[in-house]
Amino acid sequence: MSWGWQPIKQIVQSPGFFLVLSVALLALPSLARAEQNPLGRSTTGDVGDVLEFVLPSVALAASIAKRDFEGAKQFGVGLALTLGTNYALKETISKERPDGRDDESFPSAHTSVSFHAAGYVHERYGLKWALPVYVAASYVGYSRVYDDRHDEQDVLAGALIGYGIARLFTTNYKGVTVTPEYDEDYVGLRFTITP
Repeated sequence: MSWGWQPIKQIVQSPGFFLVLSVALLALPSLARAEQNPLGRSTTGDVGDVLEFVLPSVALAASIAKRDFEGAKQFGVGLALTLGTNYALKETISKERPDGRDDESFPSAHTSVSFHAAGYVHERYGLKWALPVYVAASYVGYSRVYDDRHDEQDVLAGALIGYGIARLFTTNYKGVTVTPEYDEDYVGLRFTITP
């Protein structure tokens, strides 16, 4: 059985390959050394901070580039609700951060915004496009715990809020849906096209 180069070629040509590669290249220095910058933040945290803005910017830019203005509107409404929910919960719950800096730990807004972008891309354009965004969003959550800005509960809550709001306020683009499907004898994807 010959494996060949075709699977590698498909991976390299996949939509998210360069996003994953970029995130990996940004993350490598932070994983190699845990130096602190003058603000007491690690390189890991700095990369997470950058990705918090890059992920929603790329998701919105992709919609605009596709002339998908309905999607851009859905993204904006979802992002506003995600941020509003986060800051309302931060003010209501007043949980101290692990580093003791303030009492706005729950939930992680960085993670919410990142997972909102991933959830939006997933719901609007499909899992194929969203997988690298989920990887990058997961890195953002990891960076928040790594830098003691949040604990795992804060990050998980943030991810659920961002993803949940994206799921509620986003429709699929041109009626194409990709959903994972599995049972004890089968694992695969179901493609659904609705006019």
